[in-house]
Amino acid sequence: MKKILLLLVFIFVARDLYAQTRQETLKWISDKINAYNYKDDDFFDCPSPELPNSTFLWNHKYTCDTAGEIFSTQTYSDGNISSVTTFTVDLRDLTNVEIQQDEKCNKSVIYLVFKPNAVSWRSKSDNKIGKANSIGLYLVWDFEDDLQNRMIKAFKHLIALQIPKETF
Repeated sequence: MKKILLLLVFIFVARDLYAQTRQETLKWISDKINAYNYKDDDFFDCPSPELPNSTFLWNHKYTCDTAGEIFSTQTYSDGNISSVTTFTVDLRDLTNVEIQQDEKCNKSVIYLVFKPNAVSWRSKSDNKIGKANSIGLYLVWDFEDDLQNRMIKAFKHLIALQIPKETF
């Protein structure tokens, strides 16, 4: 009986020894973000927050490097007004991740929550700059089975890797 118990403990410990490293996780996230972006001409409809009877066309474009920086460009246009805003954030500042349904745009989105003011943004149309605490990750989710849940799991793994482990 002791041998079986010892074998089971060894199996569970050995499984945890092969958890992905930060670099492997960042590479996987980077590969998926770069592969499943909306294309430059893929816009989706979303009601205007400012004008109740108007619809904006949105495009979210992301790049992620293996050092853990995400760059996001959001473009929207209502035919008359066009705006481009860029966001930059380092994944080392990530504190939480959650999935939500953007009811206005009818899109499923992963919200990445960061330390206060960790997200830098700049509006190219009026040169405004600012700080934020979160960004939404709008990707084309239906090309791989369960991609959205796997992406959340990878981001949560990154958060867990950032927590210092006690040695005693």
